[in-house]
Amino acid sequence: MKTKIYSISFLLIVSIVIIGAFSTAIPQDSKMPPAREVPGLNSPDKYPKACVSCHINYPEMKTDARLSVLSVAWNTQVEPGLLAKSQAACNEGVTLKGKHPSKFNENTNIPQACITCHSKTSKNAPEMGKLMHTIHLTGKDNTYFSWGNGDCTNCHKMDKSGDWSIPSGKESEVGK
Repeated sequence: MKTKIYSISFLLIVSIVIIGAFSTAIPQDSKMPPAREVPGLNSPDKYPKACVSCHINYPEMKTDARLSVLSVAWNTQVEPGLLAKSQAACNEGVTLKGKHPSKFNENTNIPQACITCHSKTSKNAPEMGKLMHTIHLTGKDNTYFSWGNGDCTNCHKMDKSGDWSIPSGKESEVGK
């Protein structure tokens, strides 16, 4: 019985010492850093329509990143770097031909219209999620990291109830 009391007493003393050490390690007057801004939740969302809010015409940079414009070029030939990333995102056994078979227009509902061909079980195209993450989140000279900060919430939107979604939209709805 004495051994149990000594053991419990010892554990209690060790616990008090450990708790005391932690409480003195954190300055009592320290402040937590400010909360991270999460677009659409606690800060404005610059890209409420995800793809089409980001892929716009940037005349000041002499870059037209609208998917309707890019798809015209892709219909002839997909740029080699983009093709390599796209191939890497494909399911086993899928070999891309280097051309996108269809063109978008300003009224195409993106990315909803893309999912028809870019499904998880596609035999002809990379799955949409894997393709987007490979394009936007890999590579040494990745524009999305330098320009879009690699922020997941530019595409993935969370509502106040905690549900996530990726909105679809049309280029004609966002202007520029």
